[in-house]
Amino acid sequence: MGYESKLYIIQKSDVVKEDNKYWCEVIATFNLCKVNIDFSKYPSTDSYFYEGNEMIVEDCYGDTLKELTIQEAITEIENAAARDDYRRWNPILGLLKGFNEKEWGNDLRVLHYGH
Repeated sequence: MGYESKLYIIQKSDVVKEDNKYWCEVIATFNLCKVNIDFSKYPSTDSYFYEGNEMIVEDCYGDTLKELTIQEAITEIENAAARDDYRRWNPILGLLKGFNEKEWGNDLRVLHYGH
């Protein structure tokens, strides 16, 4: 069994603060499954979101969620796609590249969740 990755595309907010973290809206979720990308080098997010009634601030391994810009996520995935052929690369790249960050107030980010 390996470490699997899920990406949450979120819009950050400065409206609701709880436990020194800010609420964010989940725009899309993409399950990458097991991939060879080191997300741990990115900073921990100051955002949280809810899945059902559960406040999500860390992944299921107890690690903080890591935050990337849309461009950082695109770069990581393009680099991974250059190393290996994987059917999930094109869909996630299409999703990420489809966002016009200016339309979203430049508050879009990608959160990494390990499971």
